Amino acid sequence: HFQASVVPWRGRLWCSTRKAWSNARTILSELDSDYQVVRWAQMSPHRGDVNRTGDEDARLFVWRGDLWLYWTAWDASSRPRIGKSNATTPMLSRVHEDLTISDTRVVGYAGRRSWEKNWQFFGFDDGLQDRLMAVYQSSHEGLILEVDETAARFACRVRAEWPENLGLIRGGASPVRRGDELWSVGHSVYRATDGRQ
Repeated sequence: HFQASVVPWRGRLWCSTRKAWSNARTILSELDSDYQVVRWAQMSPHRGDVNRTGDEDARLFVWRGDLWLYWTAWDASSRPRIGKSNATTPMLSRVHEDLTISDTRVVGYAGRRSWEKNWQFFGFDDGLQDRLMAVYQSSHEGLILEVDETAARFACRVRAEWPENLGLIRGGASPVRRGDELWSVGHSVYRATDGRQ
């Protein structure tokens, strides 16, 4: 298991992890105060056109008092045609205390790429409403998207600076509030001289 996402919710700790590299599956767990697994279940989304092969890169977050899971649906049949079809698709699911999911939906974005991964979802309360937002990494800048049910739209652009040799920047955990700022941590992907990413 790898790519752990841990969040507190309703006085307990909840975790999602990725099981396997190929044909990956998401494991949902409740943890004790020492971060040991109390109970777990494999996420069982309906398999359809966008996620025939697996689910990857899950991230938990709390929004409007509910536990949500962002995950990437993977359709290996699209892999040979990357650039011509959507091989990966952003998904959202509500997580329940019994480790089941519901309200699963595709999140569409008009500016999306064929290979989509690692959006960073968070709730943003501007005093009028608690909106669902996402950090979307695009080249060497971050975009903030506002998400409404199944569609995301551009909200604002965020300047991000990092060395060119770090490669493609991808997201990570949901942003964390520090005072009146939100801090976002991501990771990069680049091809090393030995061919590894």
